[in-house]
Amino acid sequence: MNHKNRLISRLGKQDRARLLALGKIACLVQGEMLFERGESARYVYFPMSGAVALQVPSCPSRALSILLVGREGMLGVQRVLGDSLSPLRAVVQIPGETLRIEATDFTQLLGGSPLLRAAMFSYVSSAMNQMVIAMGCARHHDIEPRLAGWLLMSREKGASDHLQITQLALSLVLGVRRVSVTLAAGKLKRLQLIDYCRGNITIVDAAGLQTVAGQSHRHPRSESSKSWLGGKFDAIDALTAFAEPV
Repeated sequence: MNHKNRLISRLGKQDRARLLALGKIACLVQGEMLFERGESARYVYFPMSGAVALQVPSCPSRALSILLVGREGMLGVQRVLGDSLSPLRAVVQIPGETLRIEATDFTQLLGGSPLLRAAMFSYVSSAMNQMVIAMGCARHHDIEPRLAGWLLMSREKGASDHLQITQLALSLVLGVRRVSVTLAAGKLKRLQLIDYCRGNITIVDAAGLQTVAGQSHRHPRSESSKSWLGGKFDAIDALTAFAEPV
């Protein structure tokens, strides 16, 4: 049986049933903080729609987003690694729905299923690999390709060409000054790749954005996938936002 969360859908029948029995459907509200860095998160999340950014706070008013998690993954990987404290902040970027499970229940389920642990470890390994790639790319890419890449990833996660996000929020996501986002978005608009007005961005030419993004955005299926449980695991897309403010 397919589940809206692709990670869950690829689990074995028994593990999937046990996981679903523990979970409840919850809304992902844009801007909501699911957990803070250094805190013990009460829940783990398996998004079914929308997307959540994992961030590293760099100062009181700024955070660098290094991973965008949608329905291909989960939030709360520290529990898979045997830790209760979150190394990252999790903030909803695209509203949607998620399966929410008590972290203690999830930990107990992991302890009783070697196959579930193997699947989760494979996910964590791929996610960490993508974060390393993202951090490396961000150091060598200008704001325009990084913005283009973020817009394309948001389009994939939200399954829509229409995004609701302000330029201020984008500057926080990308870890840059607001004026840098204003200039980059203006350039993309002049190229007729996007249109925007009062917190609403419309992607006009996705192929053109891909050209601008270059290596800042690669479709997950183009990445080296890991084979697990007889299928293909799509590595998480990573935000290329780990850079100094520009």
